[in-house]
Amino acid sequence: MKSIRILYSIINILCFLIGFHIIAALLAIFLAIISLDLDALRHLATPYKHYNHWVIIVSILNIGALILFFLGLYDLRFIIKTFLKGSIFSQKASTYFKYAGIFFSISAIAGISARIIYTLTGINFKTDNVPELAPRYFSLLFFVLIIGLTFTMISKIIKKSAELKEENELTI
Repeated sequence: MKSIRILYSIINILCFLIGFHIIAALLAIFLAIISLDLDALRHLATPYKHYNHWVIIVSILNIGALILFFLGLYDLRFIIKTFLKGSIFSQKASTYFKYAGIFFSISAIAGISARIIYTLTGINFKTDNVPELAPRYFSLLFFVLIIGLTFTMISKIIKKSAELKEENELTI
């Protein structure tokens, strides 16, 4: 039980940090759009001097992936809170697992898409060399995708077990 409380605290800290990052990024984009400072948008989107229209698409994908990852963590927070209350096999826990899995999976797909666009369009180059796919980013994104799909599968298992538990309580 103590390890679950520690995990709950860690996820709360991560939610705060990622939420703060999302708010800061959206605020910077909003202020840049209001002031119509295209150079500010370009510097926000990429630190590199080579710029094209794909940067905006990749930035939207990255911010969208971050928001979806935050929502997945937020649902994970509710899963742990439900487990701390003792209602492990419930429809509520199944729903939270399902949404966390969907959010993590879509977040990983958006991140993978952004990395592929980065690579294919050559956005992230400092020199004239062709960019390479960073395997550490892909492995991390594929790991998040696997976690998302696993959460979706666990939601189905918990839903079935909640139905069996409810049926068992009715027969007594």
